[in-house]
Amino acid sequence: TNWEELERKAVSLPPNVSITCVPIAGFEPANVSLSEPSLAPALPAVGQPASLAVRVSNHGGTAATVPVTCRLEGQATAEQALVLSPGESRDAAFPLRFDGAGFHRVTVEIPEDGLPADNRVFFVVTVVERSPVVVVGDDDPDLPGTSSYFLVRALSPHGGKGDRLRVRHLRGPDVEAGQLADAAGVFLAAPAALAEESVLALADYLRRGGGLWLFAGIPGMEGIAERLERAVPGGCLPWKIGSLRTAGADRPLRIVGGDWQTRLLQTFGPVQQESVAQIAFLRARDVGEVHAASKQLLTFDGGTPALATRETQGGGRLYLANFAVDRDAGDLARNGFFVALLH
Repeated sequence: TNWEELERKAVSLPPNVSITCVPIAGFEPANVSLSEPSLAPALPAVGQPASLAVRVSNHGGTAATVPVTCRLEGQATAEQALVLSPGESRDAAFPLRFDGAGFHRVTVEIPEDGLPADNRVFFVVTVVERSPVVVVGDDDPDLPGTSSYFLVRALSPHGGKGDRLRVRHLRGPDVEAGQLADAAGVFLAAPAALAEESVLALADYLRRGGGLWLFAGIPGMEGIAERLERAVPGGCLPWKIGSLRTAGADRPLRIVGGDWQTRLLQTFGPVQQESVAQIAFLRARDVGEVHAASKQLLTFDGGTPALATRETQGGGRLYLANFAVDRDAGDLARNGFFVALLH
């Protein structure tokens, strides 16, 4: 349309200059793309259930029904069909289980279309005998009732015998990049005396695609959260942490809603959801500005976020829990839901 005046000769042209407008057809080729593969847990153990998610996007001008196939070492393991409107994107998730440690190649593919280059994605999975996870806190992990005590035992309920997770507990001065390099997850159990190098190591762990849990309901945790927010390029917090508030035992906070279809929570059926609603929480934070990229997973009565996540630059993910896990924070740490949620 920018050239219509010239085509109508409404504008005078210099001598010996002519304009030829080439008609452009309105045809929009069909194209569906695959992108952003992610694995949960990021470092699965032998025999541990895992889930691979891939973003499927319809770039064409018409609706499309797309069969998506997942292959492990070249062999098809699962297929699902997605119906996508023009411009719509959805995640396709596939369950995986690996029988041996080492590297495993996973391919996700869709049929050929107008742009074959984005019809397959490849993902190399590192499988370990037991997934290492790190619990960070300056409290005593052997003292009953502390945050580290409950977290270590929830992540390794059998004390290491038959557990799929291998837990390392670090105090603040011990947090450094080498200790986090192989971690499938990092949990900030309690406030720790983190040097600037330790905060940068946690930020780099997120930048490399790691998963970091932070429990905002613990007094003093806001300082660590603010330092991480500044250290991670583009930020990492799902919402701005406000003041700590305490609920009475006669009127505790309770979880009344959740995104139960998301990968983190989809194993919790109606019976488990009813059980979750009975857990009493005694400490939470006021919630400030919510980041546009955050995803709310669990909600307290009154609409306050109880658990939210946000993807960071580099593909890492920060999980911000608006509760605490020590003995005086409520019933969560003594409930089976806590163990299942962490795993």
